[in-house]
Amino acid sequence: MEGKYNFKTIGETDFYTHNTVESATHLLIINTNDSSNIPTLLGVELAQAEKELSKVGYITSKHVLTKPHRLLAEQNPMWPLFQYKETLIAMINSPPVISNSGNAQRNEWLFNYPPARDIVMRFKSLERIGVLTTFALNRLFVEPMPLPSECVVVRGDDLGKEDCVETLQALWSWLSPQIAHLIGVDAAIYIMPPEKTDSYLSDKISVEPALFKEMTDLLRKDGYKIPRGAANRAQKLYSEFTTEALERVKELVGATQDNQIVDTGAMFQ
Repeated sequence: MEGKYNFKTIGETDFYTHNTVESATHLLIINTNDSSNIPTLLGVELAQAEKELSKVGYITSKHVLTKPHRLLAEQNPMWPLFQYKETLIAMINSPPVISNSGNAQRNEWLFNYPPARDIVMRFKSLERIGVLTTFALNRLFVEPMPLPSECVVVRGDDLGKEDCVETLQALWSWLSPQIAHLIGVDAAIYIMPPEKTDSYLSDKISVEPALFKEMTDLLRKDGYKIPRGAANRAQKLYSEFTTEALERVKELVGATQDNQIVDTGAMFQ
């Protein structure tokens, strides 16, 4: 759905969107540079990114340190916004990563907080704002615990409570839902088990099935509109993952960073 976009600035973030976004009721945020590719694979199918009319806008900010255009053949460096019925899917490509050093976390917060906040403020009239992530970073705990084997939903009311699920998450996996909850919007963090690599075969990876269907069922219960067959298509892509498939996924969501097929182990994203 290329063409004329409406322009709006919220805080320090710019939004170029089609009129159709005003009919949306739900927003799902996905960090395509997360420590697992599972959320992006499912997100591509939830957004129906293959379809020309599914892209309904872009998000950008002076804080978004994406690869700039140098050749006109390069992809749009902004973060794409997709829509399926009343559900919006925001793909956060290459969020600012200042340093993997622990003492540089302050800079990462300074550059990521404004767009994470502004996205919520732009869509604060929606019924629900959520993020899709995994438990992949739990492997970085000082005392590693068994990785959860089921999908989990963390509600805004549960954040910070003693009985909340114990998980290590990157900033883009929790900040926007927390802000949404604070201003009275229903918010949730949807967490999937990470991929489990069995063996390497040439350029393919033999993997156990991901819980795409379980997650789409949870999203449906919360009112998200899910395209028919999305879970099965995501599973097929995941099971047959190759370098070529990865490049195609990155092309569809406009990502320019070098994702890894398996967990990166990067904590500060």
